[in-house]
Amino acid sequence: MDDTAVLSGDAETSIAWLRTAEDECALDVEGFAPILPEVTKRMLDVVTAKYANQQQGLQAAFSILGDQWAKNNFPEIENDPSVLKEPFMSQRDATLILAQVRQDLLAALGDVPGQESYKQSVDGIMRTCLIKQLQNQPIQDAATLRSNVRDSIGGSLAAVWSEYPEIEARDLQRLRGMPLPQPLRAHVYYKQLGGDEVRDRYRQLLTRTMQKRGGEGDVSAQKEAVLRVVSEVIAGNKAMHKLDVPLQQIVTILVKASLVAQKHPRLERQVILLAPLCSVFRVSAQESEGASFATHVAMLLELQEQLPDLSTSHAMSLRVVKKLQSDHPHIFNVLKRPCLSYMERKSRKETLEVAMGAIVRIWLQTAFAGIFNIHSLLWAWDQMIVWGWDRLEGACLELIVIMEATWERATDWEECLTAALESPRTLTPHALRKLFAEEGRAAAAAGV
Repeated sequence: MDDTAVLSGDAETSIAWLRTAEDECALDVEGFAPILPEVTKRMLDVVTAKYANQQQGLQAAFSILGDQWAKNNFPEIENDPSVLKEPFMSQRDATLILAQVRQDLLAALGDVPGQESYKQSVDGIMRTCLIKQLQNQPIQDAATLRSNVRDSIGGSLAAVWSEYPEIEARDLQRLRGMPLPQPLRAHVYYKQLGGDEVRDRYRQLLTRTMQKRGGEGDVSAQKEAVLRVVSEVIAGNKAMHKLDVPLQQIVTILVKASLVAQKHPRLERQVILLAPLCSVFRVSAQESEGASFATHVAMLLELQEQLPDLSTSHAMSLRVVKKLQSDHPHIFNVLKRPCLSYMERKSRKETLEVAMGAIVRIWLQTAFAGIFNIHSLLWAWDQMIVWGWDRLEGACLELIVIMEATWERATDWEECLTAALESPRTLTPHALRKLFAEEGRAAAAAGV
């Protein structure tokens, strides 16, 4: 995954100082010394057995392991990086052989005795470097400092997780119920929504489609129509008023998504889903539109696939209403009275459960996007995108319970529906812990 596809400038800065932390870790003699002889032996064995008679393979090993390692172990052979460059080797072939050598080296180091102790030592050094880096920053107000700390840690973890999946699994458990720092959020969402495989598939499809249609000129009229819808949706939804996302960016992504989508849901729903995704996958001024927007198109279309469709939402809403009736009969009766009155007044034919389920379907359509404010929404999405969208059903039930006082103040069913759209906007992540009980308990235990 390209850093430029999903990481902001702040994240790039975080990763830059992470490299410094990694260099310092290499000097951690206490942690590395016990495993150094075995590591050196295994690397030498792999390179000697597989690449000693291959000039380009041997040079790839030198590039990975460093000039000093080459001088120590192959003093008679010149370290010449130009062997991996044109005209001797194409960039594609060089990338492939470097990847193969790196994979062989990592495979040989997989079970080195003492490796776990070394990882713990590395972790301690990185924490020390983080503290040093923050101490060297100018004095900041508390809110900015907390944000910078989260983003620095997030950028660091994203880089580490890419190399160590086992650390990722462990850390995700610790982060349960907490808001993910921005760079880490981009990493997690990208991976859970299909990662490079999904992005590359849509990028290729988008390129072919645009070529067939003659480029951007063929979609200019479509952009104008989409812009009108985007403007109306954002202007009419108070939860989206503070989104720092350019309208033209949203329009371009939606138009491109329409060219390659297999399904075409309502454009209004796509706008509401895309706006928070643009907050996760930010676009810097330096990024090329094609590469960046291919990521956004892929993430939007994959998110739509993971969320419940209309028939699934209908079945989920009925289950929520039945669960409400059995577990919270008082709240069920509070909602039942205005709903029955409305059905009689409008001569509606659906069952009571279907009519009451309208509240739940409002929330299910966008997984609370356009309902919660952006901070609460991303916290809720953090929980569901990591632990599964099946938590959405239980979250809807808990939200009905949280809003008990709102339902009691409502005088008719239309007022209940309006409240379902507007009242949750004021809820904070702290207030929403009950929506994800297991995650909420973890956050509370951590003092979040």
